[in-house]
Amino acid sequence: MLIYVLITAAYLKVNPLVLTKKVIPMSIMAATTTSSAMSLPIKMKDSEEKLGVSHRISNLVNPLGMVLNSAGQAVFLSIASIFIIQIYNIDIAFGGIIQIVALSTLACMGTLSVPGGALVIFASLMPSLGLPAEGVAFIAGIDWFRGMITTIPNVTGDALIASIIAKQEGEFNRDIFDGKVTHVKEEE
Repeated sequence: MLIYVLITAAYLKVNPLVLTKKVIPMSIMAATTTSSAMSLPIKMKDSEEKLGVSHRISNLVNPLGMVLNSAGQAVFLSIASIFIIQIYNIDIAFGGIIQIVALSTLACMGTLSVPGGALVIFASLMPSLGLPAEGVAFIAGIDWFRGMITTIPNVTGDALIASIIAKQEGEFNRDIFDGKVTHVKEEE
């Protein structure tokens, strides 16, 4: 997150501490809900009213980022599967690891809006990978905390990318970011 904020602040030519302060409410929402979809309304509102992103850019980038920016969950499913393989001392070929990564990536797409959805997907993924289903118990205790940690950069990263795209498109409103104005009426 530090790297995300520093790169965005440098590109926008804004104070990184001010930028960090402006993304804290969406980060708290992401941490408490562990859901990118539940965080979407506050992310869009804060992008427009605090970060100075135009309505047009926010409406495109933030929902699209919510769906496509699920890398943390795909990595979690892959690593958790390999963890279970190691616990049960199961031999697996390189092709099996590729299968785990591919299935994990595909499986995570439908769980973004469901808090704790990764655990359900993980439980259904295990038999298809030939892993013992009872291995889910090893992961269940930490899943909520892992969800908090991976949802924050997904949500905040989307808003920061929206800010960068808004700047590139000439639709970054510095006055809104600086707090000089609170709302700019969008042209239809």
